[in-house]
Amino acid sequence: MASFRDELQGWRPGSSAIRAHLQRWADDERADETWKAVSKAAGANLTASEFIQFVARAAMASRALPVQLERHKREIAATKNGVGPANSRGACVKQDPSRDCGCS
Repeated sequence: MASFRDELQGWRPGSSAIRAHLQRWADDERADETWKAVSKAAGANLTASEFIQFVARAAMASRALPVQLERHKREIAATKNGVGPANSRGACVKQDPSRDCGCS
């Protein structure tokens, strides 16, 4: 049976940042100990491969979060200024129908 650190070494994600994250994890002497604790808590329903995939996806999502938050802030600001594409009912938020807001 391969160790958890061996499982980590076998992963080759496309993202260099995630690859570096998994390498740091594999290099950490506590990796096998951490996996044993997680595995014990999760039971037989979670394999090492599934756990690694979950952590890699979570790391990718966390790296994308600042960009998503900035986009969301811009959308809120545009909507407050009447420039946004639509309000919650799907209608244009512009009050002047003679002006093209570009939402259609």
